[in-house]
Amino acid sequence: MIVNSPLSDRKPLPHKVNIMTGGSPPPPQILSKMEELGFRVHHLYGLTETYGPDGVDVMDPLTLEKVPEDGKTIGEIMFRGNTVMRAYLKDLEATEEAFKGGWFHSGDLAVKHPDGYIEVKDRLKDIIISGGENISTVEVERVLYSHPGVLETAVVARPDNHWG
Repeated sequence: MIVNSPLSDRKPLPHKVNIMTGGSPPPPQILSKMEELGFRVHHLYGLTETYGPDGVDVMDPLTLEKVPEDGKTIGEIMFRGNTVMRAYLKDLEATEEAFKGGWFHSGDLAVKHPDGYIEVKDRLKDIIISGGENISTVEVERVLYSHPGVLETAVVARPDNHWG
């Protein structure tokens, strides 16, 4: 809303304003436009099942090995620590699934950069599988946002008789 506000509504800021956002990663185009307007955007990450500082890493969901810190290898964000929930209420099956291998599986796919920054790529359950190819909804949204004629976008998968 700020980026797309009319010029007549905008006033210069006396200093950088720090703001925080959560949820789906904001597109780079929005982040850069916010910076131009005098805002420093901090994208926060959290889950209902976790609270505060935890042992967090990006791991291969099958082998539970840490992914290389190369900014390319995709893994799943996993947590371990005393601020991770103990169990899902009265749901032993979901609890066992979530804590396979002793780590809490977030269901979020990410890469880890050499400086330790974890970049969320997409939710595992939101990945579009089309003809055997995995397509990130976040990446499709980023491409759509890069077109000057697109104001807002959201990508949601739906079943297809031919592609799956």
